[in-house]
Amino acid sequence: MKALFYRAVILLMALGIADFSASFAQTPQKSKVPQTPTVRYITSDPATGAVTIYWAGCEHDNLYPDATGYQVYVRRQNALGDWNNDPVGLPQSNTVFSYQDIGAGANTGPVTYTVAALGPDGASPHAPFHTTVFLKATYDTCADEVRLEWTPYIGWGNRVKSYEIYSGESPIWGNLSVQTTVSGTENGKSFKVPLNKNLYYYVKAYKDGDTVSSRSNLVEIRTRDVRVAPNLGIDTIHCFSDRNRITYHIDSLSRVSY
Repeated sequence: MKALFYRAVILLMALGIADFSASFAQTPQKSKVPQTPTVRYITSDPATGAVTIYWAGCEHDNLYPDATGYQVYVRRQNALGDWNNDPVGLPQSNTVFSYQDIGAGANTGPVTYTVAALGPDGASPHAPFHTTVFLKATYDTCADEVRLEWTPYIGWGNRVKSYEIYSGESPIWGNLSVQTTVSGTENGKSFKVPLNKNLYYYVKAYKDGDTVSSRSNLVEIRTRDVRVAPNLGIDTIHCFSDRNRITYHIDSLSRVSY
């Protein structure tokens, strides 16, 4: 009888230990670093090439330490061809969710940024990278046509809804207006353009299902000059049996070469 009792006690103890071990194993372990923040978008100043990055802060979670700040990184290629994620500026406080890099150089090529959350014992993994739109323009003098081509915005996956193309004759990008809108899968557009004009363009990408957008760099095109001489003087007219010969002169102030 006693043996049966002891067996029952041992069995209950074993079940209790197993249950405790299972519960302990299922208890989530707290991370040593904060959660990874989310980059909302990056955008450039079309004129200066400065880039501003915007991100969403980390919400409080008992399984993660709260962020004490944020560090922005830019992706650069060194002289050996290796890509590095270099910190930009000083760490930002945990109440700041944007940063402007005035030396980004987004008017010379696409640039890539990310951000990480800082904690007492280390930084979070980097957020997925975002890359700006970079615009190029070529001018066909024979067809009087401008061809715009741009690199896609990277960072929203396949969720670029559309690209707005802004144009005008002002070098101040804020004065330009929308000329047309193309789908988010297109990366080029051609336009017939007037003569004797300085034209300016930039492109703005829009995220599908959201209100955020990202501007490209500003480009300038000078269209073909056509000068009309204000005065044309006839010097001589010679008539022949099979042809006429006219000599003339153009006003030198018209700056027309011939």
